[in-house]
Amino acid sequence: MLSILFLLLSSVSLFADGPGGVQLFATLDGPQPLATVVNISASIPGAARDAYWFRFRIKGLDGSYSMIRDFGPIASLDWTVYDREGVVEMEVSARENATGAITVESMPYEWTAIASNAVVVTPTQHPLVYLYSAPPCRKGLTSHVQFSVTGGQSQTTPAKACDGAHTMNFLIAGVPQNTEITLEDSITNTTTVVSTRKRKFHTKALPASADIPAKLPLISDGPAPTSGLMLFCSLPPNPQTITDLSGNLVWYLPTAVSYITRPVGGGRFLAVFEAPSRQADQRFIEFDLMGLIVKDTNAARVNEQLTAMGKKSIGSFHHEARLLPNGNFLVMASEERLLTGVQGPGTVDVIGDMILVLDQDLNVQWAWDAFDWLDPHRTAVLNEGCAQGGCPPLFLAKQANDWTHGNAASLAPDGSILYSSRHQDWLIKINYENGSGDGRILWRLGKDGDFFMDSMLANPWFSHQHDAHFLAGDTAHIQLFDNGNTRLVTDPTATSRGQVLEIDEQKRTARLQLNSDLGVYSFALGSAQQLQNGDYHFTAGWTPAVASRHLEVDASGKVVRTMDLSQTVYRSFRLADIYSDSQ
Repeated sequence: MLSILFLLLSSVSLFADGPGGVQLFATLDGPQPLATVVNISASIPGAARDAYWFRFRIKGLDGSYSMIRDFGPIASLDWTVYDREGVVEMEVSARENATGAITVESMPYEWTAIASNAVVVTPTQHPLVYLYSAPPCRKGLTSHVQFSVTGGQSQTTPAKACDGAHTMNFLIAGVPQNTEITLEDSITNTTTVVSTRKRKFHTKALPASADIPAKLPLISDGPAPTSGLMLFCSLPPNPQTITDLSGNLVWYLPTAVSYITRPVGGGRFLAVFEAPSRQADQRFIEFDLMGLIVKDTNAARVNEQLTAMGKKSIGSFHHEARLLPNGNFLVMASEERLLTGVQGPGTVDVIGDMILVLDQDLNVQWAWDAFDWLDPHRTAVLNEGCAQGGCPPLFLAKQANDWTHGNAASLAPDGSILYSSRHQDWLIKINYENGSGDGRILWRLGKDGDFFMDSMLANPWFSHQHDAHFLAGDTAHIQLFDNGNTRLVTDPTATSRGQVLEIDEQKRTARLQLNSDLGVYSFALGSAQQLQNGDYHFTAGWTPAVASRHLEVDASGKVVRTMDLSQTVYRSFRLADIYSDSQ
């Protein structure tokens, strides 16, 4: 009955009554099996181009809505459901930009189970991702799938709760093409494995249409780790990829973005997309393993909310997007102001940063503006500027003073925000208080900041640093990649360093717990990560000789392993498996 009641025909439009109704189209008739990708498109008959913006939301079984894409000019969405069968309602709203009037239309769509009495492994639209489907399991139990390449490392999906009625479905990824894998799903209660099922499966060969090599030219020096993966957040035109530590491709993002900012666990990734055009084309996006959009908003939509809050507008998202523990998103964006007699004679375009916190429905919850809290008379320490194409997109002039060049922001263990300003050579602690803070600056760490560096080195301070953050759960130690641009002015032989700083916030003192000479200079880009074995991973993302170098450093500062890739890489991350955000 449901399949008849909710049948969706690709040749038939669903639309609201009256003029200006939104019409919805689907590329495939419903119902469809789980993980089948359907494109949903919306249109307004007779409407001029860009007269309407569109929003896509999913209605849950409890009647609540979850945002996928907020209002913007994109009128279509690739969509699927893979976790459980049933009818899911897609809601599309069309907003007339001239009047603000909103027309809403919903599309119930039925997704059918793949498994019945046995396990089924099905290819998905992504050539390196598969759907593992198993029959229902008893309510109160949980299920997960463990899989491994024959003779290789094991990976484990996140666990899901059984409800006794719906099939159990898991996305499987993180293994090379054309490889035999062993899969085993386990059904457990709190402490005991109730049952397991095991099967073998041979992954398919990567099609030529993927237009990506099955093995990246990753050259290693040092003993190979026994397990783990590597996420390369490469710069265009290179794709975003995950390989094993021998360079074998195990996943890639099929959608073009500027770069992934971070993995967030569970097989999801945050990214930004910058375009040399209007604010509506500057996007913050969350993707799943299939490469489908989970969350999507744009700078123009955010600016509508900032204006209502009495804030300035942003130009583009850039450099940083993180998932916060409460499910909100911490993102960084650019802001321009024309300042007169502040950073040079006459009127000068100055680009700074705004830090935003968005909730799970992509609403602005909190905003911090560098122009409100930092002195714009303190110019970039090396007087950097940029032309269109060298910064986040510019909207007020063809070139700008690149004043702050923020490149990292993170939640500190005490609920404040740690912000890295590359062109100020500072780490800045901001009063956030988990959303209730006023944004005032608590301190500035770096040369000419608020801390005394307890060191005998001639140049102990970092400069033009990347990916600074407190170590997990640690209020006294900050890890970062020290590019060293400012040191290079007085020391042409300077190389980049991996650092861990121990700070005493009360006494305003700092000392170097780790100061590893990485033996290579990275003009820009870079990342820093603590590994579970106590070592540290650093990315020298833009080097003259090898493009990018990815290093493991032990606690004494000794480089124990390097991996070179002939691509510039914004950040790289060591992952325990495809579902992890770290190793």
